Amino acid sequence: MEAALPACVQIGSINLAAAGMAYDLEELHLVANVVRHGEGRSCKELQATAPLLWDDAPRDYYDLAPGSTPTSDLLRIRIDNLRRYARAIVRFWGHADPLPMATLDPPY
Repeated sequence: MEAALPACVQIGSINLAAAGMAYDLEELHLVANVVRHGEGRSCKELQATAPLLWDDAPRDYYDLAPGSTPTSDLLRIRIDNLRRYARAIVRFWGHADPLPMATLDPPY
């Protein structure tokens, strides 16, 4: 994303901040990195920028191997987060679409 998103933004002449998509797309990118790679730079950055995504209370699962748990295992993506990410993606591609009738602001 470090290279691809700025290139798409430049080609599509999209202002992510003005359109209100920058934060959600950056957070989604970090979430994807944490899910794929686990611990690391993205995990630390996501913890700092989106602390509400972390939950160490095992309310929705039972730890079969109690003990030291990697920080990335405590990441909790809830339905509201998924909706926010999906909306940001649809809005991004709507703004990038040069054709008329593109979806700029989906109703969900």
